[in-house]
Amino acid sequence: SVCIGTGRFLRAMLVPALRELGGEVILAQTRGASFPQYMASRSPERSFEIDTVLQDGRVMTSELPIAACGTLGKPDGRTAFMELPELLPNLRYIGLGLTE
Repeated sequence: SVCIGTGRFLRAMLVPALRELGGEVILAQTRGASFPQYMASRSPERSFEIDTVLQDGRVMTSELPIAACGTLGKPDGRTAFMELPELLPNLRYIGLGLTE
């Protein structure tokens, strides 16, 4: 799966759902490079933390692994992203995170 966008909603809702469907997830930040930089600092885990508030009020922190993360905000990142379809012949899902 490929997700265009790296916002909190996408990371908290769409990424876990896509992982449950099977396979790995690639994230592409549309502007800037803050999330790919954050992911690079977490190397080699390739995962990000997500907090879930349980019904009893406790907070559970989980690690969500991803296959890769990049940016569309730089020319080399856009070029790499446009090469993905050819490299992923079994790509089944594309997620899109939109903001206002």
